[in-house]
Amino acid sequence: MKKIIAIAAVLVFALSAVPAFAGSTANVPISASITSQLELAATVYQGNVGGPVVTSMDFGALVNDTPNGALRADDFYTVFLTSNSSGRKYTVKETSSAPTNGTNSLEAGACIVTPHANGATLPTGSTLGTRGSFVATDKVIYTSEDAGSLQSVAAAFAITNDPANGATEFIPADKQGGNYTSNATFTLTLV
Repeated sequence: MKKIIAIAAVLVFALSAVPAFAGSTANVPISASITSQLELAATVYQGNVGGPVVTSMDFGALVNDTPNGALRADDFYTVFLTSNSSGRKYTVKETSSAPTNGTNSLEAGACIVTPHANGATLPTGSTLGTRGSFVATDKVIYTSEDAGSLQSVAAAFAITNDPANGATEFIPADKQGGNYTSNATFTLTLV
């Protein structure tokens, strides 16, 4: 019996010598930062997106469809605009004065911009601007939805004599000659 008690005592001592681990946690903070962006990128294409990339919209010599008819450009240009506002609602606007030769200006109603989605599905709640003269101050091209998703849209520029393409005025065939120039400025602003 002493032997059984001695074995039991050794067994109890052996079991009590096994280390017991207590629950423990260690918290390690993790952090990162993203700098808010407000960026607008513009690529100019001759014709549709995918056409030759150019650095300016040179409409060249204006032509008429009929003898002594209203003048128009043979080409059009598309400005592909990509906006990043880091998730804040924004608008993209265009400003341009009428192309001028220093003395005379082209008729604003013949200088047309048409905002479009370029085949993309726009976020619900966003809106495209309307077709009209690019001779404007802060003409809306696109307004984002409240979430301000990164989005690309396009704006097609034309000098036209066709009401179906938005012309409301015409450049007469006897318009004073010369090189008519201007600049289009695009602005991304938070709403």
